[in-house]
Order: sequence, then C-alpha cells, then structure tokens
Amino acid sequence: MRDLRYALRALARAPGFTIAAILTLSIGIGAATAIYSVVDTILLRPLPFPGGDQLVQMIEWAPHPVAGRPPLLRGLNYSEYLGWRYRSKTMSDSAAVIGMSQRMVKTPDGAAGLWGAAISSNAFEMLKTGASLGRTITPQDESNPDVVVLSDDVWRREYHSDPSIVGKVLEFRTGALLAPIPPRLLTVIGVMPAGFEFPTGRLDFFIPWIPDPSKQPPRVTMIARLAPGVSLEAATAEALVMGNAIRPAWPDASTPPSGPRFEIQSLKARAVEPIRPAMRVLLASVVVVLLIVCANVANLMLARGTVRQREVAVRLAVGASRSQIVGLILTESLVLAAAGGVLGAVLGGLGVTLVKELATVDAPGIFRLMFGSAILPRAHEVGINWRLLGIAFTIAAITCMIFGVLPALQLSRTDHLHAMGSRSSGRGRGATRLRASLVVAQVVLGTVLLVGAALLANSFIRLSTFNKGYDPSHVLAFNLLFPDQYSSQRKGETIETLLNRFRAKPGVVSAGFARHGLLIGEELFIGRWVPPGRTLDEMRDYRIRVRSVSDGFLTAMGVPMLQGRDLAPADDASARRVIVINRLAASRYFTGNPVGQQVDWYLEKSVFPVTVAGVVEDVRQRSATDELIPEIFVDYRQYMKAEADAVPERAERVQNEGAIGFLSFAVRTSGAPAALIPEIRESITAVDPSIGIDAIAPMIELEASAVARERFYAVMVGMFASVAAILAAIGIYSVLAHAVVTRTQEIGVRMALGAKRAQVLSLILRRGMWLTAVGLALGLIGAAGASRYLQSMLFGVEPTDVSTFISVAAAFAAVAMAACYLPARRATAVDPVVALRHE
Repeated sequence: MRDLRYALRALARAPGFTIAAILTLSIGIGAATAIYSVVDTILLRPLPFPGGDQLVQMIEWAPHPVAGRPPLLRGLNYSEYLGWRYRSKTMSDSAAVIGMSQRMVKTPDGAAGLWGAAISSNAFEMLKTGASLGRTITPQDESNPDVVVLSDDVWRREYHSDPSIVGKVLEFRTGALLAPIPPRLLTVIGVMPAGFEFPTGRLDFFIPWIPDPSKQPPRVTMIARLAPGVSLEAATAEALVMGNAIRPAWPDASTPPSGPRFEIQSLKARAVEPIRPAMRVLLASVVVVLLIVCANVANLMLARGTVRQREVAVRLAVGASRSQIVGLILTESLVLAAAGGVLGAVLGGLGVTLVKELATVDAPGIFRLMFGSAILPRAHEVGINWRLLGIAFTIAAITCMIFGVLPALQLSRTDHLHAMGSRSSGRGRGATRLRASLVVAQVVLGTVLLVGAALLANSFIRLSTFNKGYDPSHVLAFNLLFPDQYSSQRKGETIETLLNRFRAKPGVVSAGFARHGLLIGEELFIGRWVPPGRTLDEMRDYRIRVRSVSDGFLTAMGVPMLQGRDLAPADDASARRVIVINRLAASRYFTGNPVGQQVDWYLEKSVFPVTVAGVVEDVRQRSATDELIPEIFVDYRQYMKAEADAVPERAERVQNEGAIGFLSFAVRTSGAPAALIPEIRESITAVDPSIGIDAIAPMIELEASAVARERFYAVMVGMFASVAAILAAIGIYSVLAHAVVTRTQEIGVRMALGAKRAQVLSLILRRGMWLTAVGLALGLIGAAGASRYLQSMLFGVEPTDVSTFISVAAAFAAVAMAACYLPARRATAVDPVVALRHE
C-alpha cells in the first residue's frame, strides 16, 4: 500500500508522462480487447445452443465428374436420413433440413420474398431452442403441417413487430421458376428470438416437412447431436460403416475422394472454417500493436528512469534492496496498466461496435444469401459485457509485466555512488542502447503490419475498380416475384406495362430485366449452340451460358456494345430469332465480324437458326474472380417461344405454369437511383399489388456488398497498421528527444567549439534515420515471410509485390524523418552558455 500511494503521487507529479503512457496503453488494450472478444465469441465459445459443441453435420464427399477436381459435397435423401437417424448409436438425435427456397408472402405493405426451409418436426427439440413468441415446430405438427415459424428479423421488418402475429394466417406462394406449388395458407405459431440463426444459415421462416410417399424423397442436410462422451472420430468411424451399408459407393467413380467418403464435422467448425485464416491475421495484427504499445511505454519509463536515477540511488544508499526498487517500479507499471485497462475497456467496447458495424453486410433479399448478412459468423453475439471487462484487465496485467520489467531491472542496477554525483549514470549508454533496440523493434513490427495492410488495401482497390464489363453507377436494381398462378401471357403483359411505366418516368434513361440478374450468377446452359463452320459433335463439350433478358437490359446495365445492335422491342416471339454474344464468344467461335452470321440452336430434338445481332463486352457474373465463359443474350419472348416449339406437348404447360418467375430489373437513371425507389414501389403496387419485391437497392450498394469481406479485412488491418506506424514514430521521437536532453551539455560544447547548426541537425537526424533504416530492413524481410499468409485474401496482388514494399518503406521513412526532425531542430536551438551550466 505504501508503494501504491507513492506511485500515485509520483505519477501525479509527471502528468505529461502519465497521460502519454495511459493513452498509449488504452489504445493497445482497447484494440486487443475488441479483437479478442470477437475471436473468443467466434472461435472459442460453443454455438449458442445448449450443448452446442455436440452439434454436428453429416458430410458425404462425392467424386467430381471432372478428373483432377476436388470432391463435391453430396446430401442424403430423406429415406436415407431416416435410416441414419434410427440406426446410429453415436448420435442421440438428428434432424433434417429439406432444401431452402423462396416464397412470396402477403405482408401489411403488399408482398415480400422470404427465404425459408422445411425442417423435420424434431429439429427445434434437437437444438433445444424455444421461441420468443408462441412456440416452435414439434412432432405434434405432423398431423397439422400448415404452420410456420417466423424469424425475429422478418417479424420486425415485414410485420412491424405485431404482438398479435401468433395465430394469424399468411398466404405463401412459390413465385419460382420451377413447377409451381399451390399457394398454402399457413398459421403463424411462433417467432424465434432476436439473433437466432439456424445452424445451416440464417432463414426467414420454417415450416414442418411432411414426407409424401407418392413422390421421390428429396435431398436433405442432416444435422445431429452427438451422444454423451462420443468423439467426432468415433462418429465418423460409425458413419463410414453405416453409410456404405445404406448406400453403396459410386461404382462408376473415375476419381474417388482422396479422404474418407463420409465424415462427421462439428457445426461450429464448419461455420468458422472459411474465416479462420482471416481471424488469425487480425489476432496477429492486434498482438503486434500490443507489443509496439508495450515497447513504447517501456521506452517512456526508461526515459523517466534516467531522471529518477538520483532518487533510486538515494533509496539504495539508505538501505533499500534491489527487490524493493523493482517492486516500486512494477507498482507504478500496475497503476498505469490499471488506468489503461479502464480506458481500454471503454475503447474496447467502442471497438466491438465498430467491428460489428464493419462486419455487417447490408444486402437485401436474395443478395443476403449470396453475400451473407455478416462477414463474421455469430457477429451478433459479440457484445459489451463483464466478460469484455475481464478480458481488458487481463490484457492490462499482461502488458504491465511486459513493459514494466525492463525499466524496473534497469533502474535496480543503478550505480548509486555515481548517480548521486551526476545526472548522467554510468549505465546511461546501456539504457540508451536498450531504448534504441525497442525503437527498432517497433519499426520492424510496424513495417510488417503496414506491408500487410497495404497489400490488402491494394487488393480491395483492384477488386472494387476491376472492370466487370458493366457500369453499376446510376442503376437501380430490384427483383420481382410473380404469383405462381399467373400464366406466362399475364406475366409478360404485366412486365411490358411495368417497363413502359419505368421508361416514362423523368430521369430514367433505360430499363430492362433478366431472369436472375448480375451478382446472382444464374448458370443456364440451355441446348447446344453451333456457330458457322462447326459441327454439333465439336460443340458438345463447350459450355456457353445463356441469359434470357428483355430489350433495354444491357443498356440499363451499362454493358458496352462493341459491334452491331442491342436487342430491340421488335425482337418479339414472332420476329426472326436474334442473339447478342459477348466478346469471348465472338473471338472463340467466329472468324471475322460475327454480326449477321447464323448460329444453329439445338434444343431438345429441334434446331432453330438464330442470327447474331450484336457483340457486347465480357461481363463478370458475381465478382472479379469469376472465370469468363462464352455467353449469349436472347430476348425472353423468343426464349420462351423456342422452349414451347422444341417440345410442342410442353407448350401449354409453359404458358399455364409460367416460365417467367424470378426477375431482376435494372433501371438506369440520370440522377441518384435511390431517389427513384418510392416511385418504383408505387408503380409496381399500382400495376399489380400481388407482385412481390424481393430486393431493391442502388446497384453500386450491391456491388459494395459483394466486396464487403475484402473491405473489412483492409480496413481492420489498415487501422492497426496506422496505429502501429504512429506509435513507432512516437517511439523514434521520444528516443531522440531524450537524447537531446541527456546530451545538452555535449551539444553546447560542440557549438561553443564552432559546430554549425546544420552539423548538429545532421548529428541527431543520422541517429534517428539509422534506427529507422535498420528497423525497415528487418521489417521488410519479416513482411516478405509473413505476407504469404495473406495469399487467400488477396486479388490481383502478389504477397511479395515489390511496388507495395517500396511504397511502404518510403512512406514509413517519411514519417520517421518528420519524427526525427522535431527533436533535431530543438537541438540546434540550444544556447551554448546555458548548456555548459546544464549539470
């Protein structure tokens, strides 16, 4: 307690040192607390279900049809799942998730597209999870399956947190491209808790699955709970035996999987596996920042120790032991660490909020499925609580030991006789070397972080500015869902009415739609396309993607027309069949100008001659990393007519069931696209209030969602690197500033003997830049080795990109030069007369 009281008084007498040390510590502790809280929640804690570590998923690896490719995941069918459920000895219970699909649901505001799944009636019981309102699905619902459980997000967003939602009947329609399912009236029996996420992904609603013996059993995803005391290895061993008994291995497998055919995997491990490398990078980054903080505070304390040498010498002279001196200095370190821990906990809470904000992907509807709702799984569980405070003070205690031990040991070895006679200790040179070593270490660590941040930032910039073949600026994108009972004729008439309304609005440049637009990445390979000079046999193995669009879609999306013309309103079902091809298809399959050349379209047993009307730029489907393939754009009316003509007996079904389901619209405007959203909603409701809007947002925002993960990595590591660089610069400044103070008399003598100010300036600058040069050299070597861990997170940039390394070195050198210049300039202002009286 005596040491504690003295430490508080001593720190109060040095407010500049105290404030600098506490602020520096709080930055490091806050960053470490925030990131460790995220890592703790995502990687260390079990899933938020009772006995979450026991939840697993059964995986079957199927051979890839193409030799040399990695194996594919293959699901069970429902009958096989039942065999697993009732025969397994290593699993206490299991449940099935039967597909995931979109349904159009009536809401108070019109209609909305929701994504949900049918689940076995025991799923919630197996998860041991209840509802926040009403109840969940139970086996008793098998006798009355027309029930639905909503997610908390849908309840709040679409039904405005209606407390009387339980018991209401909602109409669910398919609105899908597949053969429609008759609309179902489902009674809401419950709402799941806020933040609840089904183990296989976030869903909007859940309905019970009731098997139909008259139909083929569907594919399912099987999740299960391990029996008490059963390991994953034991469950996998049982799965290998039982799986081969339930379904024999693939007899025609040309490339069998290299590993086991069946595997039992932890649901938690499957959820975190994609982001585990990134979390390691973030954790390593924050550890580096924390080490730099410790080195910085240790440097501050060493500088302060020089001033306190006489005090320590007096204590030693009157009988104090070296252990008491160490204890006194460590007590001061503990006080600093405690204060830094308090402020660090506050900063850590703000950091957690910032991380959750950056990790959120604000993508609506189907885009939420494509990009996810959050970059980090279970991000909603990360929060500010007592656990966070405990983490903050644990980190504070660790940093206290790291930065406090060196100054304590250094001061405890003070030569008290020499120190009592002079302000400069005989051990001053050793202390100076130690402080210089700490600065070099800071520069090394800061350089490694800066190189990593620069690589990630460079990758993000290239990904964001990569030419995808279209211009997303000034484009409003939205997806429509038509009720399944609408015929193709009615859908087509409604579409044309909507397009005419959109195009007539002030500020609208162009409007069109596609069956599943860009960023969604629908893969349609319909029929065989045979260009001039080729044969059908030659083209059998070539993949040509077909996109069914309306006139105006390519113009609305800003896809450059290279040759010929775009699809036109006159290219309807009765007109001569025409197509637009991309640049790759033109160069790969045609000689000369392809415009006007004829292509044979083999569909079923029919052959349709089509004419190339134009050539457009290659378009990337979802991201810049997508492989370019030949692509054909065909008017949706001619596409439907060809399907009906190819198989005449299917024509009536196409017309009645409707081949137009999920549509992605694009409206190019001359102003801000978001300003058009209310008018678009009003137009759709005015034409047909039964049409559902799945998602509506400016295309530029959807593009941002597509690269949200890369932006998150670049921003997070960039923030840590910036802090590291600033702290390293402060470290350089403090060392040189302290050198100027301790060498004041020497500088005065030099100047009294005729040294010029430029020579004194050069003397101090050389020392600072020498430390910087050594740190940069070692840091660049370390960065070259560490950057390979970023390989999977980079696009268009090599981990050892020379330009990035040079840029970082130049930028860091400039910052270091600025840090060196200030104390060097102060040294030139020393008055020789005052300096000679310094002691």
